[in-house]
Amino acid sequence: MFYIWAIWASGIEYFLLCLTVYIIGIFFYYKARKELGAEKVFNGKELIVAAVILAGAIAAIVMLITGQITI
Repeated sequence: MFYIWAIWASGIEYFLLCLTVYIIGIFFYYKARKELGAEKVFNGKELIVAAVILAGAIAAIVMLITGQITI
């Protein structure tokens, strides 16, 4: 419950910006799973979460480029 309040208090824009950093983690997770020989890197739930993170990160980058979010 605290996390929901913290996101609301800081603003959704900063939450979206944080998602851009998670993209790096997804890349390393994918690479590590491939090196371990996993046939299927993401299961169903992980794929959905990765897609949501990717969509949020793309939205943050677009908002940053258009000036809707300032750093």
